[in-house]
Parts: sequence; C-alpha cells; structure tokens
Amino acid sequence: MDSILYHTPVSNQLRRLNSWVQLKTKDNPAQIMSGYYLANGIPGTSFGTPSQLSFIAPFLVSALCEPNNDAWKLALWNYIINTPITSGTFYDNTLKLISLIVATGNWLVP
Repeated sequence: MDSILYHTPVSNQLRRLNSWVQLKTKDNPAQIMSGYYLANGIPGTSFGTPSQLSFIAPFLVSALCEPNNDAWKLALWNYIINTPITSGTFYDNTLKLISLIVATGNWLVP
C-alpha cells in the first residue's frame, strides 16, 4: 500500500513475486495455491489447495503496485468479485474486503 499511496518505487522482490505468480499460474488466479515451498521441498513447488481468497486477494494489491499487467489485474479483480462470500471463511472474506478497498481507493480519507 505504501507504493500505491506514496508512489514509492516497487521493490525488486515485489516485481519478482508478481512475475513468478503469473508464470506459475499461467495468468489464472484460480490456480494460485495455498502454499509454496521455500524450504523443506523444492522451492516454488506448490502444496495445499487452489482458489482460496486469503491467498489470491493480496496478489491484487501487489499487482496494483506495478504499471502495466492490466490483464492480470483484471483477471484477479474478476476472480475476487465473482467468488461468492459463502465460498470462503471469515478470514478469506476479510482479506477479500481489504484488497477490494485498496483496489477501489475507498480507504483514502479526504
């Protein structure tokens, strides 16, 4: 959010994360898994389950930090918007709401 609010430069780590998740999922937000090995397994190998909003929604905020990638941002937005609130847990829906508030700019105080 700092990058979005104050237009600070996007870190190399965030750029790599955004590029990596797009490549890993073939630009399909539904393929974002609930976990990826950093250690104790082959780094980048997925585990867990797909399609959990608590893991998908934050990628919308990270995608918004970078210019371009409009198709990816729109894919994330559409996936999040079209996922019914009843399909997630309280935690999933909380992160969904926070991400949508950031994405729409409705968290800014005049």
